[in-house]
Amino acid sequence: MEAKKTEKADLTNKTWLFFNIGLTASLLVAVMAFEYKNYDDTGVKDLNKNTNQMEEILEVPPTDQPPPPPPKIQQPQIVEVPDEE
Repeated sequence: MEAKKTEKADLTNKTWLFFNIGLTASLLVAVMAFEYKNYDDTGVKDLNKNTNQMEEILEVPPTDQPPPPPPKIQQPQIVEVPDEE
């Protein structure tokens, strides 16, 4: 590594400080983002708007369907081979 002009110009001995400052700042931003609360009253009013209307649910009777016919089983053909000696 090339020698620096002075010891003050060398920033490699302060990298742990910059790294810790960056980690602290990013952790602080993440915690603030999760703890942020939004008090908006428009959502609460919309939820209470349609409480008086009841929707009637009708049950659909199940339909009886005949089972499918069983598949045809084809018997293999037996071919007799004459015994020739």
